[in-house]
Amino acid sequence: MINLFVTGSNSNSGTSFITAGLAITMQSLGYQSAVYKPVDIGAKEKQGFVQSVDLAYVKNLDPYIKTAFSYSFKSLAAPVISAENENLVISKDVLKSDFDNLSKEADCVLLEGTQGVMTPLGVD
Repeated sequence: MINLFVTGSNSNSGTSFITAGLAITMQSLGYQSAVYKPVDIGAKEKQGFVQSVDLAYVKNLDPYIKTAFSYSFKSLAAPVISAENENLVISKDVLKSDFDNLSKEADCVLLEGTQGVMTPLGVD
């Protein structure tokens, strides 16, 4: 099992590009790869569904790479603010459970952080 955490100093720092590249590389080496974005911000609504722009980018490059998120918000605000605006609380237990479940399905999980490693996710 290979797990990698990819993060940047802020949004639009190229983490999705790097994560996609690493996932494609690992997939080409024979590892079942997965990209997990625990908290997604800047999601777009398309045909009645909220879609992660970053995870759609990965799927567009290689549809065999598994993708997952635990929370997805349309707002580009910090995760804790986006969650509060939608009356949600980001639970660390949910994040850990989702990551553990995805880890059972893939040989390599690339976890893409949101807005940097020190970004507050909430009070839970």
